[in-house]
Amino acid sequence: MEMEQNKTLVVIVLNYNDSQNTIRYVSTIKKYKCIDKIIVVDNNSPDQSIEKLKSLADKKVDVIKTEQNKGYAYGNNFAIKYATEKYGNFEYVAISNPDVDVPEKSYEECLKCLRSDNSIAIAAPRMFDLNDKPHPLSGWKLRTIKGDTIDSSMFLTKLYHQSHIEKYDEEYLNQKEAIVDCVAGSFFLIRHEVFKKVGYFDEKTFLYFEEDILGNKIHKLGYKNVVLNNCKFNHFESVSVDKSMNYRKKFKNLQKSKRYYHKTYNDESNRWYQRWKILILDIVTLLVKISDRIKLRRILIKLDRLLVLGIKFLVLIIQILLFPITFLTKQLRRKKRVLYFSLVSWKWIKQRPHFVALELAKDKNYKVDYCYLGIYDRYTSHTNNDVVENKIDSDIKLKIKPLKIVPCDTIPKMTFSYVWTLIRTSFWNYDKIIITQPNQIDCFFMKVQKLKKVQFYYEAMDNYEAWENNVPKYLESQGKLINCSSHLIVSSESLKKKMIKKYNLDE
Repeated sequence: MEMEQNKTLVVIVLNYNDSQNTIRYVSTIKKYKCIDKIIVVDNNSPDQSIEKLKSLADKKVDVIKTEQNKGYAYGNNFAIKYATEKYGNFEYVAISNPDVDVPEKSYEECLKCLRSDNSIAIAAPRMFDLNDKPHPLSGWKLRTIKGDTIDSSMFLTKLYHQSHIEKYDEEYLNQKEAIVDCVAGSFFLIRHEVFKKVGYFDEKTFLYFEEDILGNKIHKLGYKNVVLNNCKFNHFESVSVDKSMNYRKKFKNLQKSKRYYHKTYNDESNRWYQRWKILILDIVTLLVKISDRIKLRRILIKLDRLLVLGIKFLVLIIQILLFPITFLTKQLRRKKRVLYFSLVSWKWIKQRPHFVALELAKDKNYKVDYCYLGIYDRYTSHTNNDVVENKIDSDIKLKIKPLKIVPCDTIPKMTFSYVWTLIRTSFWNYDKIIITQPNQIDCFFMKVQKLKKVQFYYEAMDNYEAWENNVPKYLESQGKLINCSSHLIVSSESLKKKMIKKYNLDE
């Protein structure tokens, strides 16, 4: 037997219609000294991947093929059984997707972890995404029917304001060794002895929930699964699945696996209550399928747009009708009303917008409203719960209000926040409005405001264009804002030159 003298680690790489990634990945890891054998198994790919994969075969790499595609669990089990029969027993198995990038150090650290503690069944590096950011689902808790029912529907996810309720907090995953119930199936090392005890992967699932079933079995045996933070791997997210399945087929497989998992492995004490919860999961699955068939989402989006247009039209008509009253009110009042529409939360570290608003409010001729994005802030990570207080003296007339803007690459939605912002900017009868980001003009009827003798000021503090997905539309909004503004204030010489050149401005 070939591995009799050094039978430590076998890597299983399952390929389906993704020979390019498989060849790239295996060509890299075959150089790693800690790996004894690599088994590349083609899961009966219809694109004839096997012919291309044969080029990988050598003393360290075996290339095999299943007779038919019976899913992820079957394909990996087929390769493990092949390796055991041909090379005898070995200590550890690495299960790996081909659409990953795993440094040699990550293999070594996982092996080191497994050797250090016999109670650890699985060791996995921290998973990072395509953009090299930590993935929130490197590991998660055992699934609940409630969580899987919520995740089955976009409507329920939005209603609960959370998806994947079983995921760990980022702080928990940031530990050097985070003990988790389940690890991501894209890459992990498992103790072969434990893998055999649990009967390898459950082949009754075609795709999805293999990690959950495995984690559940290991948990019942009293072993631990660990995510390591001193090493990493990058996952390029479901390349093989996306190539071979459309959304409907993926959803069908996902829901089927969910149901099987909860019916077979979810040991709730009250079985009657569990059956009712599974029934609710079935009903949600059916409703999602029906809504997809009749294209309900498109209908709701169109209805939402019509409601937004209707509200905007109603606000516009009321503004026009109230025009004489608002114009007369402006002439009679002593103080001018100023709106400073900021991107920066009032509760964040004091910056230019805070100072400008405060200085204006100190002037006895002005009454100032400082409106900011609050929890809707797109450009910074701060929220309304930040600790910075930024107190205001009692004699200063400055009101602080969190409002919402809609980014130019996002269609306005019928939400209370959007409608309230539209009403506030339309009927609070401001004399001067300072805008700090072009997307904010969606909250104003600019021409009506100009008729009401409102002065607009555009305070351009940064080159926000670089952060927009829809740059042409953003530049169009910025052009409209510049045309409507009496003053354009910029934060740097380079931004000044850019504005002058792009919009043919008079200095």
